[in-house]
Amino acid sequence: MTEMMEERLVDEPTRDEEAAVFAWRELQFRGLGFTAEYAAALACCSDVDYHDVARLVRLGASVELAARILR
Repeated sequence: MTEMMEERLVDEPTRDEEAAVFAWRELQFRGLGFTAEYAAALACCSDVDYHDVARLVRLGASVELAARILR
């Protein structure tokens, strides 16, 4: 295997890692009060930062409003 191929393999997340990140994000969004469907949709969307949504919810925004603001 060439050095370039080895570097590429190290840098790319595996399907297991991607699934673990999705599961974590979905669980976190559910913990904020999102429905299962909405949490899954947000978990797939890497443009939506969980921590930003959580901050807005802690400041009093509804989960729907927080997601709309950040989408």
